[in-house]
Amino acid sequence: MRNRLMFTNIFVVICTILSLVIYPEIDLSYLRFRIGGIHYFFFV
Repeated sequence: MRNRLMFTNIFVVICTILSLVIYPEIDLSYLRFRIGGIHYFFFV
């Protein structure tokens, strides 16, 4: 369970970095909303 949690966090960080690299003009509030949605999807 702990390994899955760590993998999920790493996956979110990688997605965030890729989003910033691909879409540098993206709104941070929108990015935070997407990350929150991903966390909600995985943990709830």
